[in-house]
Amino acid sequence: MTLKKFRPVDKDAIRYSLNFGNQKINLHDVKFPFKPHANNPLPGATDICFLSSLSIEKWQSIFLKNNIIIEDGPVEKTGATGKILSLYVRDPDKNLIEISNKI
Repeated sequence: MTLKKFRPVDKDAIRYSLNFGNQKINLHDVKFPFKPHANNPLPGATDICFLSSLSIEKWQSIFLKNNIIIEDGPVEKTGATGKILSLYVRDPDKNLIEISNKI
């Protein structure tokens, strides 16, 4: 996953997104969300899961080295495609981020 900064058609605006493969998550400034946006955008209201090819052990190491608190895990869960092993962390806005490996 990479953080990308880009300028949309409106040259005065700057937008950010998290890109992974052919997918992206648009990031909005809570004070100045770009349009269109969620009906009621709130910081800390997102719960999102990413399946990763990087091992959960490697993710634990990355989080610990970067002083990111692991809220839960590793723990077995049921994901959209079957059993997964997950770690849970929070981003700076307190959104819940789940990083998982297929079991």
